[in-house]
Amino acid sequence: MKASRIDFPAVLKALCIVISLLNWHWEQPPPSAEPPPRGTQEAQTPPPAEDLVAQFIRASGGLAAIHSIQGMEVIGHIRLPGAKSPGTFLWLVADSDRAAFETTFPGLGTAAFGSDGTVGWSLLELPGARTVEALSLQEVESRRQRANWFELAFTLPDRADSMKTMGSSRFHGADTWEIALERSDGRGERLFIDKASNLLAGFTMPMDASEGAPVVTVRFKDYKPVGELVLFHRIEILGGTTRVELEVKRITFDEIAPDDARFKTPASTDADTDA
Repeated sequence: MKASRIDFPAVLKALCIVISLLNWHWEQPPPSAEPPPRGTQEAQTPPPAEDLVAQFIRASGGLAAIHSIQGMEVIGHIRLPGAKSPGTFLWLVADSDRAAFETTFPGLGTAAFGSDGTVGWSLLELPGARTVEALSLQEVESRRQRANWFELAFTLPDRADSMKTMGSSRFHGADTWEIALERSDGRGERLFIDKASNLLAGFTMPMDASEGAPVVTVRFKDYKPVGELVLFHRIEILGGTTRVELEVKRITFDEIAPDDARFKTPASTDADTDA
């Protein structure tokens, strides 16, 4: 998994273009982290943020195991507010710049993008309309970096100009260490590392740098062993009264054939727009 800087609003867009069709609505949520009960504040100096992040990486399996992955396939369900049935998602990445990301909702359509290592593409298929466009390999790489939630979790601190442990906190019922990340654009993020497991419980951040911007909370749950790694299998994205949930059903490593057809540009129709 390559390290990268992730732009969170673009991650939401990359999950599925048709989210906007479901009347997405953000409201300012209440604080997601609760102060610890009186008398339970850590008396000693809290661990440095860099040490806590390093512990999280080790608890997940370590950098060597993370960087050894040459191919990864993830499939699961995505649930959106107002949708009668869950959608499905596929994340497929392999060496030689190959990638395929697809999200489908029953009755709504499919949004996808990918590359076979030479040619990049995007697909938007809605009822009565299908569009296939060419993408540069640079654009595919950028979208891939923003759409892979496992890469996002492992590289959250990479985009920060500074980070500092704020102390103990409660994050949705869990005892955690709270880490403040400061970015050059003025946005302040908070990471929450579970004290018991040393794994990443989640993070909060404003949607943009404007004053009063809605705050988004992301929770990582259901950690399970997958090969040499320990990975979350449930992601909850919370914003006001809105909740999006991704449930990972299967993760496999290094079992992707070089000629896997899912990396190829989808077939076009006469109505397609080819950029």
